[in-house]
Amino acid sequence: MRDLPSFTSQQSTGKSRVFTRAELIAIAVIATMEQRYGIKRAAISAILDRLLHTLQAPRQLDPLACLLIVTGEPSVSYTTLSQCPSEGLVLPLSPIFDQLDTYLGVKTSHKQTEISFGPSALRKVARNSSPG
Repeated sequence: MRDLPSFTSQQSTGKSRVFTRAELIAIAVIATMEQRYGIKRAAISAILDRLLHTLQAPRQLDPLACLLIVTGEPSVSYTTLSQCPSEGLVLPLSPIFDQLDTYLGVKTSHKQTEISFGPSALRKVARNSSPG
């Protein structure tokens, strides 16, 4: 995050930093852009202010919501998958929203997870062998 001026200029003193929901979504979007699509930080830095502005703007909830990102111009717009863009990186937001909601505890994960009960003793229960 230190390479992205919009985040470093707002850092508070000390080790704690409180992020807004839009900033957390932006961090997840940036991580996806870097890890999945190989977009360099310099290109991300050029659109970061537009990205934050787009994510902070009021919008309708839509399960098909996505961001249309064009790094050459640069531009970021909120759109839906039902619209067909002419060019740019189309980044679906639903997986990012789900991941963030699960992380924040707003939504529980539907994945099966291991429940650790630890060791326990089983007792033999006597069964009546006579027919009833």
